[in-house]
Amino acid sequence: MRIESSFDGVLGIIGAGGLGKEVLCCLGDIIGWNDINSRAIFLVEEGYSMPAEVHGIHVRPFADASKLCTCFIIAIGDAEARDRIRKQLSPDSIFATIIHPDARLTPFTTIGEGSIVLSRTFLSVDVSIGAFSLVNPGTTISHDCSIGDFFTGSPGVNISGNVWVGRHVFMGTNASVRNAIEIADHVIIGMGAVVTRNISQAGTYIGNPAILV
Repeated sequence: MRIESSFDGVLGIIGAGGLGKEVLCCLGDIIGWNDINSRAIFLVEEGYSMPAEVHGIHVRPFADASKLCTCFIIAIGDAEARDRIRKQLSPDSIFATIIHPDARLTPFTTIGEGSIVLSRTFLSVDVSIGAFSLVNPGTTISHDCSIGDFFTGSPGVNISGNVWVGRHVFMGTNASVRNAIEIADHVIIGMGAVVTRNISQAGTYIGNPAILV
């Protein structure tokens, strides 16, 4: 479910930290700030700090999620945590897709359910982003790229054309990928790393060219 300007439900933003606040601002820019208090609520898991409000939005226990919300967005940077929380919610849950109004997408760009695309991103023609992924500001993904579920792209990531990225891949700030590259599941690419060869093994890669450490 992509959140549009006509959205009139209640969005449960799971996570009230930095990413949660970014999602709140994104939602405000989509639907307008006048109704934001009645259209969003923060949900926090047991054991985490739970203030009464964050930027005027009520914070409630995650256990109350199904009673309070029409749909959900998992606003947590760690992909493993996003996956875990998704499994804790009912299979019938509706997950929102959040795309900031100034993100540039083509008519041939597809974004999976539960994904977050923040401002100043460019996703080119025939780019597919998997479910529950996070695309941070300043990211560019060129033509004919397939990005798997639970992807996390930090600010300033650049992915060239014809790249295939597996599930649960994290790319650090300013990391870049050469064209026609394949990256396996469960890969971490460090800040500023430059991927010039296929990555077929899970693990952490750093440097220019990026190597397994």
